[in-house]
Amino acid sequence: MRIKSILKKYEQTGKSAEGKKILPADSASAKALMLEVSRFHGMIAAAFDELAPHKVCAYLYDLANAFNHFYHETKILAQDDEHVQAGYIQLLHLCKGIMETCIDVLGFSAPERM
Repeated sequence: MRIKSILKKYEQTGKSAEGKKILPADSASAKALMLEVSRFHGMIAAAFDELAPHKVCAYLYDLANAFNHFYHETKILAQDDEHVQAGYIQLLHLCKGIMETCIDVLGFSAPERM
């Protein structure tokens, strides 16, 4: 997962985003990613209620696309402002956790690297 690579590189710099907050969106791609993240709980509830695992698949696909768009438009590790960078890292941690949960719910595993 690309997210894991970014998080690993961030940690290797000796920085920590622990205790930092996700900041308000500063771009359209950040806003789109945050909105996609916010859909998680509702989607899981609907997928469970309707016995519809395809909803988890579709959501995971949408989240991955939103992340990819954010990644290509945002200089995460090259960000000069450490607070903004830490906010991005926290957003990535959140996305990673949601993606791993979706993958787990679907019953398969993701490779560590592509």
